Amino acid sequence: MLPTLALSSRQACALARIELSRPDDDEPTRRSTIVLERRGDAWYVLAPLRARASADKVAALLANLQELQLSKRLDGGTTFYERFDLTETKALHVVARAAGGQAVVEFLAGKGSEQGQLVRLPGIAGVFALVNEGPHAYQGFLYTRDLRGWRDPGLLSFAEAEVEAIEITNRHGSFSFRRGAAAPDGWTAAFAPRRRDGALGPARAAWPAFDATRVDEMVRAYHALAADDYGAPADRADAGVDDAERVGGVVRIHLFRSPRPLVLRVGGPAPARSRFAVAGSRWAVPGEAADATAGDEPPYAISPWTARWATGDPRLFERSR
Repeated sequence: MLPTLALSSRQACALARIELSRPDDDEPTRRSTIVLERRGDAWYVLAPLRARASADKVAALLANLQELQLSKRLDGGTTFYERFDLTETKALHVVARAAGGQAVVEFLAGKGSEQGQLVRLPGIAGVFALVNEGPHAYQGFLYTRDLRGWRDPGLLSFAEAEVEAIEITNRHGSFSFRRGAAAPDGWTAAFAPRRRDGALGPARAAWPAFDATRVDEMVRAYHALAADDYGAPADRADAGVDDAERVGGVVRIHLFRSPRPLVLRVGGPAPARSRFAVAGSRWAVPGEAADATAGDEPPYAISPWTARWATGDPRLFERSR
């Protein structure tokens, strides 16, 4: 009788940690490890850095862990581990742990074959084959994503119709836009400029050039805001997101049925280091500076066309002359 490998649905719901270790893409003699951990209802990447994990991608991995089935035992010893990349240095090592730290599912995956994906199980000598076709098929790509593939690019998500008010604070001053019956064209607006000493002055009595459609454009740009690129932990100190009001801008979006606003802090320029980078992008992070979950999060890069709503001056919200 073959060992059982798949998680039960109950075990999957209680899973607390997933460790995925494999040879590094650039240097096969070195191993890279992705650690995912559940915190409440959300999943986070804990290693090689701390960041939010993609909920959809973790859910897909959990679903596959519940489908895994061994089809046959191909060998009862350890002779072929090296040949089929099942050694500790060459294999993909998957460990799924419960809240107490005990391994609920653990296996090492090596080469594929006509028999199926070849694996071995810790503590049991032998080479096994996983089912590779049908509803119980092993989906290898779910386990071998790189760090970028596991990170959640989402920064803001809301329904456009649910926005009640928007506040923006940057080096130019403080903007306030409010939706309601008192606004015949959709939004009322106020702008308080900064004085030369950096302090905010009083709001202007009127803003005759204000164009409400510009706020609608901003809402459309931000309602499903995703990063174009990712920073590393070392980028955080110089990203400017912790001093966003001076360096870039802070956006607070108030929703009709939410007690707390959605917050985006936009910092300084983000260097273009990858093929995903957009020239002129800026660093950004979600959440207030005092939020415990946002305090050490590596920054994200957003395009200059998106960042400008946080960093711009009053002309951005005015009719074209």
